[in-house]
Amino acid sequence: MRVGVGTLLGSGLLLATVLGAACHVSDMYDPGPIVKLTVSPDSMSLTVGDTSRAKAYPLDARNTFVVGQPITWTSSDASVASVDGAGLVRGVAAGGATVRAQYQTFTDSVVVDVQP
Repeated sequence: MRVGVGTLLGSGLLLATVLGAACHVSDMYDPGPIVKLTVSPDSMSLTVGDTSRAKAYPLDARNTFVVGQPITWTSSDASVASVDGAGLVRGVAAGGATVRAQYQTFTDSVVVDVQP
């Protein structure tokens, strides 16, 4: 038996490649409500001017990542570490800050250490 590669989309569609041919799986997975938000990495070290991307993963009760959910990113101290709407963190000045991701009432954070 050969195993294919699949990608679960937020709409519940599974795109799969099996034996080199694309197929559509008719038994769609319907993700349930988000039950938690996880951010990766949980910490990062940057030098002033450097950037690194934090990623947020809204998860359903099956612990499945649900794509397409709007995430709000904020920094506890934007004068040390700023973050844009896509989770790109930039070291602005030496110090420490916490970058937080939020989806509805769920939050998780990244501890950021910025070196000169």
